[in-house]
Amino acid sequence: MNADLSAPHHLLRNLIRPGTIAEVKGDKARVRLGPTLATEWLNWATRRASSTCTGSAN
Repeated sequence: MNADLSAPHHLLRNLIRPGTIAEVKGDKARVRLGPTLATEWLNWATRRASSTCTGSAN
């Protein structure tokens, strides 16, 4: 990869990380990003309720 593009590529790759909800406490959630990697407690906003659910950490 071109050295001039490595920093922006790294930032973009970390912008969106798929994960699975590991725990929920009230309006906060902890997300599992890998076998040994989980987030701290995140403020959570659910955009809709259905069989497919998307959300974002605030």
